[in-house]
Amino acid sequence: MAQSRGPRTYSEILAHKTSLTGGIFLENLRIPLPTARREPGGARFRFMGPRAHKPQKIDRSLIPLEMLVAVTGVSGSGKRASCTDVLYPSLEAAKKDAGAGATGGVPRNRG
Repeated sequence: MAQSRGPRTYSEILAHKTSLTGGIFLENLRIPLPTARREPGGARFRFMGPRAHKPQKIDRSLIPLEMLVAVTGVSGSGKRASCTDVLYPSLEAAKKDAGAGATGGVPRNRG
């Protein structure tokens, strides 16, 4: 059986002198917010009527590339399936078509 390498309870985390999590909980350590946010570039992924999993209100949505993007929705709305079965394979295919490392233009899904 694997053994824990650090504190396991909330009290132990707070008492642990080098715990980053404990420092944040105790407000001794802060992660500063960036003063400026990065704006999305021109490269975007365009959903053109994906048919898989019948996602709602996604037709012609533009998703910025080279950014951290959150996919949100109510439970059971198809977020995971849309990402793993439509978005990821489409982006992977577009990347192969454009060449390694290139995002090029606005890739369209094939869903």
